[in-house]
Amino acid sequence: MTLEEAKHHLKAFLTEEFGKILELKDVSLSRHVSGLAWQGRAVCLFEDRELNVGPIEIDETGNITRRVYVTDLLNALRGDNSETNDTNRSAEPLPSPPEEAPGSFHDDFAMEFAEISLEDDILPELSQELSQELYDGDEIDPESLWEKVEDLLNSGDPESLVTARELLPRLLENPESRGAILSQMAWVENELGEKALSLDYLQAAAREFADMANLESLNLLCEKAKDIIGEETYDKSIFNRLLRDTLARMEPIDSLRQVPVLYGLEKNLTDKVKDLAVLSEIPGETPLLEEGEPSINVFFVKSGRLTVQLRTPEGISKPIATLLPGDLIGESSVLSKEAAYCNATVQAEVDSELWRIDGEDLKGLFKAETLLKDRITQARELRRIHSFLSLHPAVGELEALTRERLMGCIEGIVRKRSGQVLIAAGKLPTSAFIVVTGTVEQRISGKTIRLFSADDFIGFRDTLHGISSECEFVIIEDSRLIVFDAERLRELGLNSPPNVVAVLERLG
Repeated sequence: MTLEEAKHHLKAFLTEEFGKILELKDVSLSRHVSGLAWQGRAVCLFEDRELNVGPIEIDETGNITRRVYVTDLLNALRGDNSETNDTNRSAEPLPSPPEEAPGSFHDDFAMEFAEISLEDDILPELSQELSQELYDGDEIDPESLWEKVEDLLNSGDPESLVTARELLPRLLENPESRGAILSQMAWVENELGEKALSLDYLQAAAREFADMANLESLNLLCEKAKDIIGEETYDKSIFNRLLRDTLARMEPIDSLRQVPVLYGLEKNLTDKVKDLAVLSEIPGETPLLEEGEPSINVFFVKSGRLTVQLRTPEGISKPIATLLPGDLIGESSVLSKEAAYCNATVQAEVDSELWRIDGEDLKGLFKAETLLKDRITQARELRRIHSFLSLHPAVGELEALTRERLMGCIEGIVRKRSGQVLIAAGKLPTSAFIVVTGTVEQRISGKTIRLFSADDFIGFRDTLHGISSECEFVIIEDSRLIVFDAERLRELGLNSPPNVVAVLERLG
């Protein structure tokens, strides 16, 4: 479903239910663990203002999944809907990134990373709060923070470096520039005599470059690390391991039988898929798919590197994943019952080769080969979960490698009937959950404490720490849930730094 189609259906719903009383505003793409949806605001217009009545949402299949009722309108008119009325004024738009990045950094160490990773189209955007904090409320464009940090780094005196140390972490928001910022933080700590912390930041930067399969930057950083720790220590270090692993992940594949989705299928089936495939080449820095455009082909990556970018509700494009040899692209073209649209932008970062298959041709195999359809359906489910976690306010700020490890804790997706106990009081949880659809009730001594619905996390804190639950969680509406294995979650927690554990605890 396109944006215009979503607006049409939402407007038609409001007109049918409320006539000309309510209008539709601010429709944007929303991502749930169950898939895509379009969300807008229903407002009542007056001559001098607009009154926010409530959110309204339609999913990609055309079902109104969140609606407004007469009671919502009455509450808004009475002034009871205080939370909604606080949003009657549209938020100030985020400042646009400047056309040019600030100048080069102060020395060769930093400059090399700046040239590779701090491109002019990925400058982080500042929050209004940070702008006010730095400049006593004066209006400021995002480049000013970069200029302030650069001036401090160029000064080089201890007082300036301490101030830069405080400001640099606030530039970590943009995933594409995070590795370079961490490299700068490493340099600052090294200059201030904090050798151990400097190495920690270098390791974090290496993980970022490895997550994005940014081999050029990772190579550069590993050479610097080798100079610092010595060749003998380097050979056994995480820097060397990340570089080797990244090189292995980027190794081209020779055959479609090496694609994970097709691995292990009977040879006659993979031969049928091979007969449909056409090998295509795409130059670096070229879009393969554009979010919102029709999806008509399936692709399997043979060689190269591509990035997946999603638009946030604020309209900002955010890179969430790197696609490497063996990965599947465009599964919606063969799984949607109606016309399919790309739910993400995919761009080749380097020259890449892909096997392209017409979606309709691949659909033709599904009738006789249900296992192939099941494999691709499972891949889509995992892709949706990955997209949801990547844009989640808390989980999305974790390193990509940590998110992948969290994905590795998933056992599967299950259906539960109303009345089933999900987690028993006084018992050690064997699983944690994310609600896909349905409703779960949290109870203490039979008293309802909270209701959990789509996109809510359940049982993560107790599962992480192996604590018996004080509460009982009961299905009160038939539900679909993503199940996370308790042992794998605990292992993730034990092998993660405190900030990662804190994020997972806050999930619920």
